[in-house]
Amino acid sequence: MGIFTDGGRRDGRVRTSLVALAQDTGRAVAPLRIRADRAWEFQRQSVPRPLSTVRVVRGAPIAASVLTAAGIERARDMLQESLDALDDTQTSKAVPGGRDTRGDQGAWDAS
Repeated sequence: MGIFTDGGRRDGRVRTSLVALAQDTGRAVAPLRIRADRAWEFQRQSVPRPLSTVRVVRGAPIAASVLTAAGIERARDMLQESLDALDDTQTSKAVPGGRDTRGDQGAWDAS
């Protein structure tokens, strides 16, 4: 299941409701960062352009038991820190099996 952290406010901050959901379901939460090399910006949202390369980076899952033990606010901070750690230097790696559509390269990425 994927949950976008920005809710209706679009500020990219993790909500305490995500921590509560993890605690209620007993499921781990893994941070996920999605970026496109070319995108339109619309109301602080990024919409990938056609034929752009989309890069996905996933961080290590944080167990629900760890989040429960930390308490709501500290757990929210832990999730935010793990999401923030997935910066643009990590998203610069191509997704295995992805297609590089920039310039004349057009080759399938074998990394």
